[in-house]
Amino acid sequence: MNAYGQIVYSSSINSSAKESIDISHLPSGMYLVHVESKDGRATRKFIVED
Repeated sequence: MNAYGQIVYSSSINSSAKESIDISHLPSGMYLVHVESKDGRATRKFIVED
């Protein structure tokens, strides 16, 4: 989700393995990543810079 609340990427993963997300296509700005699992949920902020 970007700073305007727009979803820029969404995915469902049915695995306990680590997953990487390619953010190279995202323009500079602040984003939030929200992850939900059977163990709970977490939201983290990250910033993409030029």
